[in-house]
Amino acid sequence: LIPLKRVNLIVEALSLIKKINIDWYHFGDGIELEKVKEQALNVLLGNVDSHFMGRIQNTELMTWYEQNPVDVFINVSTSEGVPVSIMEAMSFGIPCIATAVGGTPEIVNNENGWLLSENPTTEEVRNAIESNYSLSDSDKKRKREAAHMTWKNEYNAEKNYAAFFSEIEQL
Repeated sequence: LIPLKRVNLIVEALSLIKKINIDWYHFGDGIELEKVKEQALNVLLGNVDSHFMGRIQNTELMTWYEQNPVDVFINVSTSEGVPVSIMEAMSFGIPCIATAVGGTPEIVNNENGWLLSENPTTEEVRNAIESNYSLSDSDKKRKREAAHMTWKNEYNAEKNYAAFFSEIEQL
């Protein structure tokens, strides 16, 4: 929770959603933790429950993903490389909503999630969240499969390490 992550934008977008019951889980901490928690407490309605999980070990997060259904992963950062957090979410078949910054457009697209503008409005973020919830079951399944296949084909470390090692051997 630092300014470049713009988590406050997620809170603002969630505050505009009235007809969907949402459990929002945020992992991580930082200098804006208390500010964002207070914002969530003040603006999120009864249909949105926020859970600030704090900083946890990566292995704990992977276990959490295995044991808990997640509808969508959201990243609205002002800058990124190719975000490992998105790769990890997609490895579990979780579609992603993310800003078109840095390398994010290399991984997120309209097949496996929603690619937002570099500086999305609150309404743009809200619309992406609501779009996810309004998909038919078959379209949700298709997006989940596309997310997993993106990870499997492009970002699976075991596959990539083997391919890289093979290329090095051929030099």
